[in-house]
Amino acid sequence: MEEFQLQLPSMDLKVAGFRCGKRTGPQLLAMHGWLDNAASFTALAPYLSSYDLYAIDFPGHGRSSHFPKSQAYQMFDYVRFGVTFIKQMEWESVYLLGHSLGASIALLTSAMLPELVRGLCLIESFGPITKVQQECANHFQKYIEQSLKKDKTMLSLYSSVSQAAKVRAAYSNVNQDCAEILARRGTVQKDGYYTWSSDPRLRLSSPQPLTEEQLESFLQRVRTQIHLIVAHDGWVFDENLVDKRASQIKNISRTHLPGSHHLHMENPKEVAKVIDKSNIFPLSDS
Repeated sequence: MEEFQLQLPSMDLKVAGFRCGKRTGPQLLAMHGWLDNAASFTALAPYLSSYDLYAIDFPGHGRSSHFPKSQAYQMFDYVRFGVTFIKQMEWESVYLLGHSLGASIALLTSAMLPELVRGLCLIESFGPITKVQQECANHFQKYIEQSLKKDKTMLSLYSSVSQAAKVRAAYSNVNQDCAEILARRGTVQKDGYYTWSSDPRLRLSSPQPLTEEQLESFLQRVRTQIHLIVAHDGWVFDENLVDKRASQIKNISRTHLPGSHHLHMENPKEVAKVIDKSNIFPLSDS
């Protein structure tokens, strides 16, 4: 795997990630989940060796830049980031692979680039969490209150990368082994200790959530084939909502697999098999 960093001048951001696979293969862009980083895909990457795979750290995550304090972390800016990266790479076509938050961003990115995105695999997400219109003002007020308090919080410091991973595993839906992988990329040293490099503001509520009606306008723009992978012990999905969203898509299929929310890290071979059988992006070297 080859590490890379590049600037996105139009967003004044540094984006970091890794590249691997076949340089002459089709471009495949992998988008990780909330508070994760590009290392989320290191276990799955060997099964995607027929593709020119780029796994990127989102702004505020891993080794990429943080958004300036004047800018919030919200879905639209992540989508802008994804579109900007793809456009700057000057790709004529791209396949998208997303997990959790990254799956939501990949879905909306495909709506913005229907002529470029050739295939879309979503793991443990089928679009962002939406709010009813009547809740939007209260949700924004919550964000304002949280943002005023966040400036006064202290970074958590750990004696080792393993300790940072242990705390992450204890308070989230990722096991110790997977947390170690994420921590090796997602921590930095500070005053002899380790702390997560992710922006603490990522924990704030989104200031501008989409309503379900707004999301439908995005779904109706998606032109590519989609495959949704859901973990048996992952996030709880509202099946009626999934069916409603799926009705807006012309070509979608789904698979349920044993595992938790990070099943692509825990059991990458089985996830790769599902991707292969779905023909979203065939895997010739698995």
